[in-house]
Amino acid sequence: ATLLCVIFLLGSYIAYSKGLLNRLFDPKMVQICEELIKDRLRSPSTYRRVEVTQFSEAVSAERAHALDPKMTRTEVIAINDGRAKPTNFQVFIKYEAANAFGTPISGLSLCEYYSVFGSDKYANAFSVKIDGKTSTEWLVEGLKRN
Repeated sequence: ATLLCVIFLLGSYIAYSKGLLNRLFDPKMVQICEELIKDRLRSPSTYRRVEVTQFSEAVSAERAHALDPKMTRTEVIAINDGRAKPTNFQVFIKYEAANAFGTPISGLSLCEYYSVFGSDKYANAFSVKIDGKTSTEWLVEGLKRN
């Protein structure tokens, strides 16, 4: 029993020192954003989070239309009668990672998700934007460059 306790404490310390325990309790948006950032790095295994700052802001009806021009009629009505609470969620992530030559560099990415109904519950890798681009937009841009 003592050996199990020592193994558990040692494992917990290692997980804590590497920041792994914190990741278990990160908000969904932070988890999604970090995965998307790592997908865009040359050396994703070298990624190390430095700082995370989160914001959410209510969005006016006019701005909601600009953020989501494909909004359905039902969503427009819900916004106009106050049932919907358009919200823009933002996560700034400062990180360090190695570039293609192995040199450590610092980065700062803005992760955004817009919701007509004021929740990030449905945020996913296809709806979240990193530095203004969805995963699909980023992939297409990369294909055009090559």
